Amino acid sequence: MLNNLTEYPDNEYTEYREKIKNEDYFFYVDLNYISKQFLGNFLDLDIFNSMVKDIIKNYQEIFSDEIKIQNGSDFYKYIAEKYLYLNKTPKDVLFTLYNKASHDLLEIKSTIKKLNIKIKEIENTKPEKGFLDGDSRYKIKHIQYYIEKNKEAEESILYFLAYDIYNTAYYDCRIDCKGLNYSYDTLKRENYLYFNLRNKLLFYPNVYDIDDFSDLNNKMLDLDDDEHTRIKELLNDNNKVEVLEYLKKYMFENKLLEIIEDNVDKNHILHERKQILSTIINHFNSKDYISVNNMLPLQIEGLFHDYCLLMNIKEKELNISALNAKLDRLKEKNNNLNLVNYEYFSFRFPIIRNKVAHGRYFDTKDEFQAVFLLFDLFSVCQIITNERIPLNNYIKTINKTDITIIDYDNLISIIRLLELEIPSFYNNEIIKLDTIKQQYLEDDFLDKFNDEILEYGIKYLKGFEELISILKNKCDDKKSNKITKLFQTLGELKSKNKEEMQTCNN
Repeated sequence: MLNNLTEYPDNEYTEYREKIKNEDYFFYVDLNYISKQFLGNFLDLDIFNSMVKDIIKNYQEIFSDEIKIQNGSDFYKYIAEKYLYLNKTPKDVLFTLYNKASHDLLEIKSTIKKLNIKIKEIENTKPEKGFLDGDSRYKIKHIQYYIEKNKEAEESILYFLAYDIYNTAYYDCRIDCKGLNYSYDTLKRENYLYFNLRNKLLFYPNVYDIDDFSDLNNKMLDLDDDEHTRIKELLNDNNKVEVLEYLKKYMFENKLLEIIEDNVDKNHILHERKQILSTIINHFNSKDYISVNNMLPLQIEGLFHDYCLLMNIKEKELNISALNAKLDRLKEKNNNLNLVNYEYFSFRFPIIRNKVAHGRYFDTKDEFQAVFLLFDLFSVCQIITNERIPLNNYIKTINKTDITIIDYDNLISIIRLLELEIPSFYNNEIIKLDTIKQQYLEDDFLDKFNDEILEYGIKYLKGFEELISILKNKCDDKKSNKITKLFQTLGELKSKNKEEMQTCNN
């Protein structure tokens, strides 16, 4: 006698389970009905016209499953969990998902309507002035950004309803299948973006509503949510005195100016502007805020220009581009330019920059603006020095490589980066790299690399060929053929694999 259905011959119960979830009724009935349909494939009686006690008795006659359950609902729930891995009723979960999606669609529709009204209100000021000023134009661009974001969210929800909702509902019905005789890998939870981002992203209550945007969203990101929200509310209430004191305290306690100066000394893009950036910081320390506010915005914009060049955006694309257009290109190239930085520097910062560029910034005592701009400079420094940028990663890996030994892992990490050109600013790293390149010709490295090729060569053939080609081009001179021997190893593996395949085919 079998203990339970999982021991059924040829594991037939798995086939029935997979079949039942594709039946039309699966998302329209309760768990009792689903369990009955499933058990009906195994029991010797008409399950829909039999008493519960007879069904349980017949189940135990076939399978020595010593359950103590006599109640029908509990029995069918037990069957659903044990064999179908369901702990929720599919139709209930499906209804909840439909209800949530419908609510979100209505919310998006309402948000778009509100945003269009905001644009209309700004445009209505045009007859009074005869034109829209730069501030108004950027406000409209910012609102349009939110309209497009909401439209994309709307499309993703409609796609979810058309293609993903049933799989997601099935996923949400399931118990944790780890350790069970069933692959959970085929199940996916494909929620739409609005579902995941609507409630929280960093300090946003709602990333789809411009009313929840704040100029503080990309600043002091290490604060906990409650504290960050508290300071934002103070700013929204125009309590600039308290916010300013908080920002200054945070700046000095976290040594933001020292970090900026340290980054300037270590990064070639920032270092090119060392004299002017140091001068600006000195002006700030001397409480010469008008100089900070008139100098720093143009430097920040210039840093984004230089950063674009680092990310291989052509100069001709930049000379005629406004800052937000440059940021669009950067966002395509580098996801390190995250949502909060992109939005702030695209739509809020240009208003300050334009006032300065057009000579309309005359406030001599605006300490608040000066502090804000230094936080902006700090954000730009964090973007430019991020280690996900290949060149920054290259420099860091060179510096941490121990050249007194064959540091195999770091040597492997460096190979793909060898094709990057290192600016002359990093003179110490360039000198160290010359030593590292010689290590690629050392027997200890080559022997270990050769062993890895023999172990993993066929599986990662293309990858090994690329690495060896880079080594041959960057490290091996015409007098040496050490790297060429690695190609020979790959060639031998290819031949051996080809022979084995021919043998199998014969």
